[in-house]
Amino acid sequence: MSDEELQHKIEAGDQFDTSADAQAYRKVFASLQREPEFLLPSSFEDLVIQRIAAKHARESYRDGWWFIGGIFLFLIGLIVAVALIDFKPDMSAYRFITGYPGLIVFGAIFILILNFIDKKFIRPISS
Repeated sequence: MSDEELQHKIEAGDQFDTSADAQAYRKVFASLQREPEFLLPSSFEDLVIQRIAAKHARESYRDGWWFIGGIFLFLIGLIVAVALIDFKPDMSAYRFITGYPGLIVFGAIFILILNFIDKKFIRPISS
């Protein structure tokens, strides 16, 4: 007899099978039918919340150190790169902008208008 057949017979209430497997299944089913007896302390929720908050504080503290370390390593890499390639800053790539002052003013005003429209009309609707 397979385990599934034995389980179905015991669930149906068959008491005639006295094999060790049948007795084990009966004990398991009897245990599963009883509700577990345990009581949580009244401050259980507070303890869980405190643990979560402490874990979050540790993670954010660790994230801050990783962020500082990343900035530090970036600056070290930048200094090494500038030293190795003999970097000379030059703004000649942006000289073409001097011929278009109207375009620059239009672009700045257009961005300011879009920002105003976003804050005045779009954000209050979505909030």
